[in-house]
Amino acid sequence: YELWLKGSVGISQSGSWQVVDTVGIQTSYTFGGLNTLDSQYCTRIVAIDSCAANRSPFSTTHCAIQLSGNPGQKENHLNWTAYKGWDSTAAYYVSNKNPKNPGWQIIDTLNGTDTSYTHTGIPCNRPQHYQIEGKNDSGFTAFSDSITLTPFDTVAPDAPAINYVT
Repeated sequence: YELWLKGSVGISQSGSWQVVDTVGIQTSYTFGGLNTLDSQYCTRIVAIDSCAANRSPFSTTHCAIQLSGNPGQKENHLNWTAYKGWDSTAAYYVSNKNPKNPGWQIIDTLNGTDTSYTHTGIPCNRPQHYQIEGKNDSGFTAFSDSITLTPFDTVAPDAPAINYVT
């Protein structure tokens, strides 16, 4: 099998396809040295006949979920690219971990067509880590890389009131 990979900076799909490796019959492969924080990657496979120069058509192209976000006023805004390669995505799970909760916790389940989420009501100046999991109707899952956002608070508190002095 020939393993093909296309990377792009950001969400723009501008990269070119390259053969990364040729392997025998195996059911999994790990691509190394990828910058998954800043780039989205797509992969496809070609089967090669070991006895002749015959080649199959390309497999369906699969593209990973690319997660990005921006901190906000006691909230964090997440955006991601839809997983590509399945007929449809059944759901996206938004997971979070923070210093008070070090393990990944699903904080919301979204429709498979949603590609944004706002996490509200979180304290300022505490880093929050996020990851998106996509799941299709057959139970296959795909994860984004994780990102860290730190919400802020720029609203000044109300002036204190003094009721009386004695």
